[in-house]
Amino acid sequence: MDKPLVLYGAGGNLTKAYKKFAEEGRLPVCICDSNASKIDTTICIDGKFPPLKILQLDNIGKLYQNAEFFVTPKPPARFEIMQNLIDSGIPKEKIINYEPFIKGLHCEYLKNELIYTGETLDICCADSAYDVKIPQVRIAEGMNYEDMVTAIHSMRKKTLYDLSSNKGCCINCPKLEEGYYPVTNSLKKFTFAEIFHCQFRCIYCNARLLPTSQLPYKQRKDTTKKALEFAKYLKSVQIINKDTIIVFVNGEISINPLLHEITKVFMDYPCLFLTNAEVYSNEIAKILDKGRSYINVSLDSGTAETFEKIKGKSCFDKVCENIKRYSMHGKVSLKYILLEDINDNEEDISKFLIFAKDINASVSLSRDYSNDHTKAYVKNQKTLAAIDYFKNTCSQEKIHFHFDSYFN
Repeated sequence: MDKPLVLYGAGGNLTKAYKKFAEEGRLPVCICDSNASKIDTTICIDGKFPPLKILQLDNIGKLYQNAEFFVTPKPPARFEIMQNLIDSGIPKEKIINYEPFIKGLHCEYLKNELIYTGETLDICCADSAYDVKIPQVRIAEGMNYEDMVTAIHSMRKKTLYDLSSNKGCCINCPKLEEGYYPVTNSLKKFTFAEIFHCQFRCIYCNARLLPTSQLPYKQRKDTTKKALEFAKYLKSVQIINKDTIIVFVNGEISINPLLHEITKVFMDYPCLFLTNAEVYSNEIAKILDKGRSYINVSLDSGTAETFEKIKGKSCFDKVCENIKRYSMHGKVSLKYILLEDINDNEEDISKFLIFAKDINASVSLSRDYSNDHTKAYVKNQKTLAAIDYFKNTCSQEKIHFHFDSYFN
């Protein structure tokens, strides 16, 4: 006979957790929560299941001495709750979704992300946004996949040790925070960032200036092949799992000659394709149909004139049409990289946001990371007004938006 099941957390993930267990034929006996205002109230999931009472942890111990707990919030809140349960005398064996975790100075990328550039394995790209060095492993000649994974683990271990001693390359990064994080080798995100090819010449993009972008076509194709083979190895050893987000920032993905093979390998994975959308890809659309992936397009304008000035190509209408086609298959996110005296005007912003709302796309406002002068705060009054206009219009039109932390 199953032990009494308690769901901890009456927040946004409660319904999903309840349905999961209901499908397995195991209905929870109650809900536990630390919010005093919710104690002794009841919740009815979807109106289809018996109402459940929200109880304090102390009362649950008295009513259901053998209870097992499932913690519904996502990390890092999940780990803090698990720690509170353990501190209250609940053995970790009675926490159904328990996973090892530790507390310390950390960031969302350090244990979760890996970026393959062709020359290095990076933990993040904070060096492009902040005045910090990043933890990375240089891929030496003759290094096999097992050596690369060992080097990554060693580098992460050293970085965490340095942080515990308040030193190391990450120490001045504003992304660091004290908190709980998992002890796991699995990745939340793997990024293809080796430079292949892009048919645009965006004025803010410095990728074309990197040494790898000057390599012959075949050599760049071979680099992408190596990245794909390494990713397949990470899959085989469960470092990339079914929930790992696969990100493509390696030039224009829609014209990559390995796109068919790439989409075949990652068809059932959540993917993020950064694309300029000049070329429409049926293979990317098929992945979007799965409902776990999305595309991100830096449109950066609302008019054809501004688009050509920024992108170096006259194809605004074609790009917008392809974005619309993609939106019929799945999620679309549109980026607006703010450039002083180029697209910081109401006409471009207004038309950009009208288009985003029309296709139900989320939007983000970002800054130009390629120029050192943009690390200083914006002082141009016209640009400041454009930021306010962008934000206020999104709020008024109920467009889901994200702002670069720089603008906060």
